[in-house]
Amino acid sequence: MPEIEGNFFPEFRDAGADVKNEVVSRMDRGIDTQERPLIPYSDAYAKKRAKTGRESSRVTMTYSGRMRRAIQVVAAPDSVAVGIPPGRHESVYGAAHQYGLGHMPQRRWFGLTRNAWRVLLPRLKRRIMKKFFKPGKMREITQGGT
Repeated sequence: MPEIEGNFFPEFRDAGADVKNEVVSRMDRGIDTQERPLIPYSDAYAKKRAKTGRESSRVTMTYSGRMRRAIQVVAAPDSVAVGIPPGRHESVYGAAHQYGLGHMPQRRWFGLTRNAWRVLLPRLKRRIMKKFFKPGKMREITQGGT
């Protein structure tokens, strides 16, 4: 397929928002990137959460909401990045969970599931193709026609 050049800022911005929404949605459900429940909280931490009125039976990666709010989408005409900017406390804390650093168990909370890739990548492709093809022609190309 030939390279397509252009300003795709809106398409990448929207794709980044989709990725962020997917990550946050899985955080709410306590699901990791392999679509499995996140490793449970330690007994001591679960008790601390329960004492403060927070959910303790399901890991949601949310205590104050700071880590979730720190996730940013940075789009450009030719790319997008989704993550927590380096240097923020939340980025260190998020990495500790993601990679199992220190006393934290590894909880793969940040990233996309295979199913999310299957949904979001074609969505981005459609957004980009709309800039170049009329709707009828785009349908033929995305369905394998000529």
